Amino acid sequence: MRSGPPPFDPAALAAVARDAYLKVARAAVEQRPDPARQVMTDTCWEQLRQRVGAMGLDGASQRYDGLIVSAVNLLGWDESGGMHRALLRLTLAGARYTVDAGGRLLSGSRGGDQWVEDWRLVRSSDPAVLAAAANPRCPACGAPLRVDAEGLCAYCRAVVPGAKSDWLVDGMAEAVDDPFSAGQQLAISQDAMRTAIAAAAAEAGPPDVGVPVQAGASAALAAIAAADPAFKVGDVVPIARQAFLDLDQSRVRLDPGLARPFVGDEQYAREVALAAAARQAGRHEVPAYLDIDSVEVAGAAADGEAHRLVFEVHARSALHVVDLATGGLVGGDDIIRPWVATLTFVRAAGVRTDPYRDPESGVCPACGAGLEVRDDGACAACGSHVTGGEYGWILSQVG
Repeated sequence: MRSGPPPFDPAALAAVARDAYLKVARAAVEQRPDPARQVMTDTCWEQLRQRVGAMGLDGASQRYDGLIVSAVNLLGWDESGGMHRALLRLTLAGARYTVDAGGRLLSGSRGGDQWVEDWRLVRSSDPAVLAAAANPRCPACGAPLRVDAEGLCAYCRAVVPGAKSDWLVDGMAEAVDDPFSAGQQLAISQDAMRTAIAAAAAEAGPPDVGVPVQAGASAALAAIAAADPAFKVGDVVPIARQAFLDLDQSRVRLDPGLARPFVGDEQYAREVALAAAARQAGRHEVPAYLDIDSVEVAGAAADGEAHRLVFEVHARSALHVVDLATGGLVGGDDIIRPWVATLTFVRAAGVRTDPYRDPESGVCPACGAGLEVRDDGACAACGSHVTGGEYGWILSQVG
């Protein structure tokens, strides 16, 4: 068991896992395992290839609607035999199901769901191998390595297996009791893992380093920081990212109530109207294979009444159109396209950052009870209005 900071960046590893999950899911849906070979070990990829092939022989196919990777948590890590190994827990949401050649449901559900998978990722720990990976080349033709969306070398069109210098998926399961060899129990307690990640983050520098800030926002950010010395825009970026994903799930499920605790009153009214319009139309547009490329600070403002932060979320997804009566796909395709969403967050000017308050704690910031927000934006327990930025950042507008 390792109790210290891991010898790699947990955030970067989480990004690799998100990308890998979506590639593997897409390979299963399209019944084309080659594009996933770049993110899997040979053994794991062969298992995927056989599973996809067997499903195709049966005339069945895998489907996902509104798929998102909502969280990636590092459970444990190990370094031995010249390799790094990491155990990750992926929290996933959306609809997943299997249909036959005629589109009839075989297993799973077309309704929204959430599930958890444990994935094992490995890579070389040899510094020389990692250094050599700075300029990788195709093992088939020797050209500088550039892999396209199909998992093929852009020059010779050969299938390119994943390099051992990169993190590769080596195991996937709904539940993992002992993912490594006997005697190597690597599950670390959540408290120890948080301590390790915090230590790694401290070594990496201030949290605002690397947060993209567009021209024109810096002055207002400085004004907010002058009024609130504990404020760091980098601390709000994860809140914006999670709000984007949670709002997507509320839209996929046509359940605006899921978003009520973190959206302002006017935006909540818009979400209710969007859900009602979809039900009336009888069909619903949902993003498939949704992933986030980056979150940028696009603007900021500070005045005597409120502070505002505007984020641009650069995302990628395909578009599926779902018939609400049958749950079947009636439009869209599986082509991944980039798009941008604009999220505006506000809080009252007098609010100050509380480093000890977890905005994801699920408790009312006014009374401490379990957070249940009524349609009018008030806590069901104490009646305090909590969705106007009175206690912290709230999502006020989505564009």
